[in-house]
Amino acid sequence: MRSTQNYAMNVRFFEGPAGSGKTTRLVEELAATLNARPLREHERVLALTKMHGSRRRMQGRLSELRGLRDRFGCITIDSFAWRILRRWRSLARIRFDEEPAPNDYEGVCRLAGALLADGVVRRWTTSTYPVVLVDEMQDSKDSQLGIVQALSESATCLAAADDYQDLDASGTNAAVSWARQYGQVIALTQNYRTTAAGLLM
Repeated sequence: MRSTQNYAMNVRFFEGPAGSGKTTRLVEELAATLNARPLREHERVLALTKMHGSRRRMQGRLSELRGLRDRFGCITIDSFAWRILRRWRSLARIRFDEEPAPNDYEGVCRLAGALLADGVVRRWTTSTYPVVLVDEMQDSKDSQLGIVQALSESATCLAAADDYQDLDASGTNAAVSWARQYGQVIALTQNYRTTAAGLLM
């Protein structure tokens, strides 16, 4: 079982409805984190999203962050999983006797999460990416959430989510529940997109 103490130390979670400034606060928190502990020469920031639309938006925001320049990778979580699997393919074959097809997204993410649960693989990854951003984390389901959980054991994880925006919800959102339980929660309540009283009720 993974250490909940590590989660509590490493996860900062911005929660709020659409228009409450989650992504803005996420980027501001990243700037503050890097100001307190600048990246070393070999280090980069890893930004993960579920969808390409949010990935493009996040890439644009990070490109504007002074001092970060090109020292970040902004990719979808399944693409990141595939990179982990390719890098540690031999270990996956030996340990799990499994090699999912590239288009088996669930299988690739599940195996990547299992690899990242290994301390050597996780520390090798987070030695390059000591800070991980996860935007729209409510979309990170099952094995994708497992990847975020594993990374959070060794990296600083800055996440944002709104369980109301989980269009596939069949109950409590697992990613949001995990972040609420083990992270430092920053609740955002002000809406910056509208001043219409009827919409703010």
